Amino acid sequence: MHSPDQIFALGQQVRKRNAPDQAGIIISAHFSDQREAWQYRIQFGTAQRAVVEGELEAIGSADPWRDLRDGKFAGALAFKAAFTYHRLRRPPSRVAASFGTARTLFFPYQFKPLLKILDHPQRRVLVADDVGLGKTIEAGYILRELDAHEHLERILVVCPARLTTKWKTDLQDKFQENFEIVSSRRLMELKSAVTQGRDLPEFRWITSYEAARRKGFIRFMNEEPPQFDLVIFDEAHRLRNPDTLQHRLARAVCNASQAVVFLTATPVQTRQEDLFYLLSLLDPETYRSPGDFLGQMAANRHIVQALACLRRIPPAGVEAAEQLGQLANYRETAHLAKTAVHGALVQRVMVADSLDRTDLVALQRDLSEFSFTSNVLSRTRRVDVKEDRPQRRVKAVTVAMSPEEQSYYDEVEDLCERIGMDVGDFGQSLAMIMAYRMVASCLPASVDYFRDRLDDPTVGSELMASLEDEFSEVLGDGHEIEELEESSDSFDRKSIEKLVRAVDLRRIDSKYDACIGALRDIWLDDGSTQQPRRKVIVFAFFKRTLAHLQACFAEDGIKTVLISGDIAVAERQVRIDRFRDDATIDILLASEVGSEGIDLQFASVVVNYDLPWNPMVVEQRIGRVDRIGQASPTITVLNFCLRGTIEDKVLLRLYERVKLFEGMVGEIEPIVGEQVFDLASHVLVSKLSDDEIQRRVDQTANALVNQVVQAEQLNRNVDAMLATDQAFLDEVEATVGRRRLPMPAEMREFINTALTSRFHGCDLPERAVRTVAKLRLGSDVALELRQLGGDARENDRVARLIERDDFNATFAADQLLGGRRADLIHARHPIVALAQDVFVKNSAATSVPFAVQAPRADPIKAPAAHQLPPGYYLLSLSLLEFTGVNRRNDLCVVGLGLNTGHTQGIAGDAARELLLHLVDCCGDVDFVPPEIQARIADATGRLQSFEVAVHD
Repeated sequence: MHSPDQIFALGQQVRKRNAPDQAGIIISAHFSDQREAWQYRIQFGTAQRAVVEGELEAIGSADPWRDLRDGKFAGALAFKAAFTYHRLRRPPSRVAASFGTARTLFFPYQFKPLLKILDHPQRRVLVADDVGLGKTIEAGYILRELDAHEHLERILVVCPARLTTKWKTDLQDKFQENFEIVSSRRLMELKSAVTQGRDLPEFRWITSYEAARRKGFIRFMNEEPPQFDLVIFDEAHRLRNPDTLQHRLARAVCNASQAVVFLTATPVQTRQEDLFYLLSLLDPETYRSPGDFLGQMAANRHIVQALACLRRIPPAGVEAAEQLGQLANYRETAHLAKTAVHGALVQRVMVADSLDRTDLVALQRDLSEFSFTSNVLSRTRRVDVKEDRPQRRVKAVTVAMSPEEQSYYDEVEDLCERIGMDVGDFGQSLAMIMAYRMVASCLPASVDYFRDRLDDPTVGSELMASLEDEFSEVLGDGHEIEELEESSDSFDRKSIEKLVRAVDLRRIDSKYDACIGALRDIWLDDGSTQQPRRKVIVFAFFKRTLAHLQACFAEDGIKTVLISGDIAVAERQVRIDRFRDDATIDILLASEVGSEGIDLQFASVVVNYDLPWNPMVVEQRIGRVDRIGQASPTITVLNFCLRGTIEDKVLLRLYERVKLFEGMVGEIEPIVGEQVFDLASHVLVSKLSDDEIQRRVDQTANALVNQVVQAEQLNRNVDAMLATDQAFLDEVEATVGRRRLPMPAEMREFINTALTSRFHGCDLPERAVRTVAKLRLGSDVALELRQLGGDARENDRVARLIERDDFNATFAADQLLGGRRADLIHARHPIVALAQDVFVKNSAATSVPFAVQAPRADPIKAPAAHQLPPGYYLLSLSLLEFTGVNRRNDLCVVGLGLNTGHTQGIAGDAARELLLHLVDCCGDVDFVPPEIQARIADATGRLQSFEVAVHD
């Protein structure tokens, strides 16, 4: 028998006519004499099946409208996968690229700055949230979202020197973003590239104010500036003084940046003009002079009060309109009060009590845009955030020195006094401070330090640089580390020899004895209450102190791990993981540099073995455990100091008076730090009696308490002039509450649906939605990842984990708090990208009609205003793309009732809720009655015309 020509060619993509979501590739063909037809072997994912030619059709000829008329439908599983795919590919949310990508808990307010910078035409935002609310996380979300849309080639983070490591670690651990800490020398390499006409490299840099404020770099930025895609200034309150190098630096860098983010908890510290000088850096056209700004803020108060009226239940529309009428009385807003936009807004406000929730939120959003700061300033106060913060229990332990220890301490004090403290030589002043602090920190360790100086006079230069970093807020623009190195050898050899000749403190350490006694009391209490033994972090400024403590604890049979700046970042994390996971390790010994950027919320006891002279460092230490994810309702803070030292006479008393350890001072600490340094330095250089010292401490404490109170009052006054951001919060909360983006369980189901169709044995276990699980995906997945487009380095990283059978992952970000090492699977993860690629290549279900049914007891529902009665419907789903300054996508569903002929259009969240209802409860259609099938063909053309009208 002569065989007819075959219709399909080898390698052609086809699908089954009666299951249009099942697509595959022809790998062989032969003519079946028995069936008298061509039979093809089709590769469906990892499976191969033989299919007769008449049951196949080419993918290229597929037409969803023809499929509908011909009664070809995909089922419920394909519908769920397709709906997830479309929300991943064209997400109807402006925060889609950043949402769920951070290893932290979700807080809606942390997306406000992102929405604001997206709204700002010049991509500018000042983030002024209270201390501890996650400004670094907010900056990371901005970075992620902008990078996804615009590919940021050059990013610069500027922060205090003490925070550079923290920024690097936070961005790496929470966002998997790799940044490099650079010096002033590396910054100036940009100048070489510009002057030589070379292309600028792509970079992600972190630098310090101390490195960037060099006059040469500022001059370069003013004359031949390179282009930055994103610049982030942390602790931006440093920029408020227009007479400083730091302000000049910021102005030059802002002028050369596509997007700028300022972060500070204290936008106002001493006067309202502080806020003006920050905003004028971000938007000099809007904020032209301090006088105009004060007028703008005064008018702004009425907008804020109008918004407050609209938030009442029921909304006080008439009162809000009266507040808007006041805008006509201010020079800065009189022209706005005459516009048609203002008039229309007043009319809407007047009927606010008759608006539904959606229209009321839209009105609040439109009204807030009248505010002078709404699109550039984002502020969240602690009182606005419901969080269960642990209570701090603070205890001071003042230790009396033994006679031998007291004698040695007095010798060091005499040595420093003989050398003198020249206030004009800052390097010599810091040398004396270092000697005092070393002795006060740990007497035995200081003896070893001075002995080592006899053998190597350069010992201590590293400590001098560390002291300069700690006091960077105090030093201002004028001091550089090079200046300190010249003065670092202030102690002559004979003086040191005399100091250490006869002393022997190897068996005497009263401070350690007090520390181990206090810790044993804590652990004894844990045992008596049958609680797990609490983990302890012991902080000390000097690495020699930490090494001494580690030896002492080991002698007492207590296991410890130690982290400091000498230890590589990767090794630090390994040691922290051991400390967290090994119940036999009780103590982590940490320096400031070693602990920067590390989350230690699994510990609940903080020991300040010495007291920093910079108050910000005190809060930084405690903040390592007092953070999101801390499970203990209380945190114990133990402060140790030797009686009669500067720590005892000045620092401890002062810090207790201003409630620094309780976290009451916040980022007003720059003011406190300046006065702490001045007071302690004065006590060192002057021969004051104990009574005189006490009087000076009390005077300083009283002044500081007053400053803190005044600063807080000033901030409250400013808050009263700032518009609220409820509309932004509603937009973010809708992303979760209305599932504008796929939830973890939906993503897991989609990944399994896509990957199992192609790779045998691929399965993401259900527990990965809740906790960390090992994913075994196979070498074929790893190979495919390396061939996938996008971030090649990230794809290769995941591929290597899969090949080593070491791919631990979870969809639950809260499981990765505390530095637990595993991948967070989110919408931008390579596995999700691979699933999308496989799905669209191996499935026809992205463009076929679906036949699904909801349970009879639970008819298809949308919000009350959009009810669809039970029955048979044709639903046309359209993706609407809105272009312009604020691009966004949205959904529109047109439903055509086959029983009634009734047509109804549903858009936005209502359409999404209808589809989500189907996703959650739908099943396959077992049988379509012939009379309904007959109506489908007649209704198809009508529904198609509705879809065209929607797009037009």
